Amino acid sequence: MNPNILARNILILKQLDKIITGFRRENIPVILYFGLVRPYKGLSYLLHAAHLLKERGTVFHLRIAGEFYQGFDEAVTLVDRLGLKEVVQLENRFIQDQEVSNYFSASDVVALPYLSATQSGVVPIAYHFNRPVVVTEVGGLPEVVEEDETGHLVPPRDSLALANALEDDLPDGFQAMRAKVGKFKERFSWASFVSQLEQFLIE
Repeated sequence: MNPNILARNILILKQLDKIITGFRRENIPVILYFGLVRPYKGLSYLLHAAHLLKERGTVFHLRIAGEFYQGFDEAVTLVDRLGLKEVVQLENRFIQDQEVSNYFSASDVVALPYLSATQSGVVPIAYHFNRPVVVTEVGGLPEVVEEDETGHLVPPRDSLALANALEDDLPDGFQAMRAKVGKFKERFSWASFVSQLEQFLIE
């Protein structure tokens, strides 16, 4: 094997091992919020949902991975105020293409608490890795989610509904959905998949 390829593969494995340490090995369900962080993507509602989950004694870890365009300090403050430091990890940086699989492979469900949207490239990426999604009923997002099959739909700006949807299937329910996601994603044409990935790049 080419030494450069071997070195890259070793690096990727080390990155994945770092990501799952403390999560998979302890069987802690992981909720992933992924991609560029903008105000319309509703992160604060997800953090309030995480607070509700923690108050209920739900075992989980919320990983927020993506570059903040604005509002990072506010997110850090909210995490602190809600007492979420032990269950929330904020990673404020652009995620390189070769790293994407690490994040999705280490997650149980992907949350998209958007306040507005047309489509999202995060959904097809999640489906590519057979991961179910919990998304808000905005824009075209409901068109690519089958309730109780590939994930859940919740109203926007509703942290309680979001918390309930996440709690109901963590972790076994979401793991059982993976096979259904695998079948559902076959309906996506290549052109549709590329179109949504392009949308992801400009979100």
